[in-house]
Amino acid sequence: MHTAKRTVSSTRLNFTENELDDKTKLDLKKFELKKFADTDPENAHGFDIAQKESEEAMIEKIVYKKTDLIYSCPTVALFDDKLDELDQFVIDGKIDKQKLKGGSEVLLVMDITNKIKFEETFKAGDKLPLSDIILNEKEEQLDFSSLDFSQLGEPAYQKKVKSYTGEVTEERSYAIGKRKDINVKIGAVLVLDLDVANKYMTEAAEGNHGLNVFCSPESFKAWGVGERNLTELSIKINDDASIEDADNLWYDTIAQAKGISSYSTTEITENINRGTHKVMCIYYSMMVIVLLTSAAQAAAESQRCCICSAALTKPPRVTCLSAI
Repeated sequence: MHTAKRTVSSTRLNFTENELDDKTKLDLKKFELKKFADTDPENAHGFDIAQKESEEAMIEKIVYKKTDLIYSCPTVALFDDKLDELDQFVIDGKIDKQKLKGGSEVLLVMDITNKIKFEETFKAGDKLPLSDIILNEKEEQLDFSSLDFSQLGEPAYQKKVKSYTGEVTEERSYAIGKRKDINVKIGAVLVLDLDVANKYMTEAAEGNHGLNVFCSPESFKAWGVGERNLTELSIKINDDASIEDADNLWYDTIAQAKGISSYSTTEITENINRGTHKVMCIYYSMMVIVLLTSAAQAAAESQRCCICSAALTKPPRVTCLSAI
């Protein structure tokens, strides 16, 4: 039994405007974390301008420059046996597990659909401008699902502005955490087949793996990141493994990681089955309602005919009858 994969989804690549050519900027556009970067203050609506200003204020408060180009690049930590399986996908450089564990090198990984975009842009030996957002102990206790914004402290940006409908609204943003640079070089560049990418990679944007950084679990400690930002943990259990030991490892890890949800294959299967049963129950209930409605409509039509017939001889007491 061993942990197969650990993921930190908050890591990102950040470049200055002049570090990337136009083609690379276009190729990376889908993974850009700044959503209002293209807003033109001279031609945009005041609400759009406020959103751009709000985003820039938040970026600056976590110690990036508002002109930086920032792209999502999730980090995935794999154990040695998994790294050995990926050696066949190296197109440049080599996998040095000791340098991965020491935190000086990482693997830059893409799937086959992104090969033509990025294989010439990133090379083994290149410095990689990787960074993360680190929370302090107080920030780790925050309940981000709550609508109580007072717990977040002073906003990074706050301004009243007219919406598209002319209604006055308040644009506000908060910045939680601080930037931490991770000084690494690319040890190897890998291009994965889609089935392998789906197994190990994390989407950098919806529906697209983009670029991922692969490392060893020891890398987090070497970087001073720890596992505070852990967002995914998966465990593979061999046939002869102790279920009790697996349970202890799993729940000990979950207990130490705030904000991590726990799912097992059994739970997922049960949820699917419950969902199927619920859909079938709704289906059969709707069939019953349709049958009852049809019967009610038939009865109503019959009554309406009787009323219409009665209208020929005397004024009806019911002047309008609708069958629902």
